[in-house]
Amino acid sequence: VNITNSGAVPHNNIVVTDPLPVGTTYVAQSTLVTGFLGETAGDAFNAIAFTGNQDSNGASAPSWLGDWIEVGEADGAGAGDVQVLNDVSNFQLLIQDNDNNGEGVSRDIDLSVCTNATLSLSYRRNALDANTDLVRLSIGASGNLTDTLTDFAGPNNEATYQPYTVDITNWISAQTRIQLLSSATLGATDQVFFDNILVTCFLPTIKDNIPAASNPDLASGTPATLVTAADSFDLAAGATISISYQVLVDNPVPAGQTNVVNLVSVTSDEQPDPL
Repeated sequence: VNITNSGAVPHNNIVVTDPLPVGTTYVAQSTLVTGFLGETAGDAFNAIAFTGNQDSNGASAPSWLGDWIEVGEADGAGAGDVQVLNDVSNFQLLIQDNDNNGEGVSRDIDLSVCTNATLSLSYRRNALDANTDLVRLSIGASGNLTDTLTDFAGPNNEATYQPYTVDITNWISAQTRIQLLSSATLGATDQVFFDNILVTCFLPTIKDNIPAASNPDLASGTPATLVTAADSFDLAAGATISISYQVLVDNPVPAGQTNVVNLVSVTSDEQPDPL
């Protein structure tokens, strides 16, 4: 069974349900699943600091290689045009004004073990009055900045935070750099807020239902519960999870049966209705 994410956004906690086909008997401990586990490194800006680190994988990649570094100023997270403050609840990152032809932050992250990777965040624009009023999100590999992912630009503004997610697989490296930088025309009262910046790294993994074998164990692995949410499989856009198991055709075959039909359904956090 091969399941591919043909959409543009990742799917988390894949669940694969596959009732044992009529006329067959499952071969014990024969299930093998090849897929991906999502590990994350992020900053939820839970304090007035540029050191936030919500890392699901400890010191292993993906991991930040340092703190946020201010661009265009250097007065810390509690002051200036680039600071962490309380906008709606808890704290958020604010970028405003354009001193030194642009102000913002950059940060490096180790994505060297990732097969695929995504970057997500939430944002809110306030008092932007022209399409040249913007904060640009840039990225690059190997400690460089080479490409623009998007511009959070006027004249649109929001009262509530909006989600943004982008595939950054093309920039996977041991030192991937991301930057948020204001345009040279962003005014002193033009503001863009950011929160919950999260990088998700998809790591290839194999699991089976052979207890204490070389591969990690599946929560179940037996039909119908081949893959459960407890197995923590995730799918980046375009990625595929493969599941196999063995059966024996019953002897004798049930009267009137001429073929074996296998019906599989799949759900995820983002797709709760079975497909």
